[in-house]
Amino acid sequence: MMQDVYKAPEAELIGPQNMTDASDFFVVSIRKLWIMNLLTIGSYGLVWHYQHWKQFRDSISDRDIWPVPRAIFTIFFVHALFGLIQDSSQQKGGSPWNANILATLYILVAIFSSVLGYLPIDSYLSTPDAAAILYVVNLVLAVLANTYFLTKAQAHANFACYDVAGIANSKITWLNIIWIIIFGLYLLAMLISIFLGSSILSGA
Repeated sequence: MMQDVYKAPEAELIGPQNMTDASDFFVVSIRKLWIMNLLTIGSYGLVWHYQHWKQFRDSISDRDIWPVPRAIFTIFFVHALFGLIQDSSQQKGGSPWNANILATLYILVAIFSSVLGYLPIDSYLSTPDAAAILYVVNLVLAVLANTYFLTKAQAHANFACYDVAGIANSKITWLNIIWIIIFGLYLLAMLISIFLGSSILSGA
């Protein structure tokens, strides 16, 4: 069959899942984000914030954006970052979500966990073991909540970057494994210190 040379060429339909374009934000799969943030006791969140701000700065060529302080002082910039992700995602047809509420919950959990961690809880509980367990539970719940909030925002960031599944950054690398081992040893040492200290106090 002869091709109609006068017919306008048909545009190739490419969905958000497989388009390749310059990314405004950091891309990572939800699975990898969960693994890395949980196994590094939430420390991967600092990298997450840094990478998002760095990618956004590079995409708009604005050297006035400093990713390092924005990652360190997260609670002052998380509303701005989530808002940017929300705007970009919805401009590209993403589902609506309330970035402001999510960022507020993120800050409240961070503040509550920090305050609880510095309170002299052991003086209010019957045994040092109970205080040690409460400290550990507080840490676990804070990391879980932190990771949940990050993954909700990341899903929209991946959509905005045309990589819904985060395929471009879905594999656990050797560097990631080294981080996991380091923080795993740190967590083990911390737990030994907490429960050994409580055992000594209870036996005193």
